[in-house]
Amino acid sequence: MQGNYTTDLISGTTTATVPPYGVINGELHLIRAKQKRRKKSMHQISREKFEEIVKKGIEAIPERFLEKLANVAVVVEDEPTPGQKKKLKLRKDYSLLGLYEGVPRAGRGAGYAGVLPDKITIFKKAIETIARDEEDIYEIVKNTVWHEIAHHFGMGEERVRRAEARKRGK
Repeated sequence: MQGNYTTDLISGTTTATVPPYGVINGELHLIRAKQKRRKKSMHQISREKFEEIVKKGIEAIPERFLEKLANVAVVVEDEPTPGQKKKLKLRKDYSLLGLYEGVPRAGRGAGYAGVLPDKITIFKKAIETIARDEEDIYEIVKNTVWHEIAHHFGMGEERVRRAEARKRGK
C-alpha cells in the first residue's frame, strides 16, 4: 500500500513511513516534470520486475559514486502523493519520473547527524506510461536514477540537464 511502507532498494530493508513523506531540511528536486506523455504506449510490468530494473539502474551508476552514497533510500512508488504534487505545482498533463528529497551532500555541515535518510523515489506508473517496452523502461529508470543521485551530490537541475546533454552526446 503506497505510503505505508517503503523498501530501500540499496539495502533491501523495509520500513514504515508516514504519508506524505516530507522534505528533510533541503530542497525538493524534480526530474522531467515537463516531459509530456507519449501516446498511450503504456508497457506495464509487475512491481517486483520494476524493482529489479531499478536495482539494475542503481548498479549502472559508477562505483566511485555508489561508494559515496550516504544516508539515502531509493524507493519505488506508483505515483507522487497529493502532497508532492501540490508542493511541486505539478500540472495534470506532466509526468514526474523521479524525485529527490533531502539534504544534498554539498549542503551537509558538521552538525549533520541523526537525520532521516534522503529519499529518491522512482515513480512506476509515469515511467510505464511513456515506455514502449521493457528495454525502454530500463533506459528511463537508469537515467532517472542517475539524475536523482546527481541531485544528492549537490547538482542543481540546470547543471544536471547540462551533464545529461553531454552524456547523450557521447
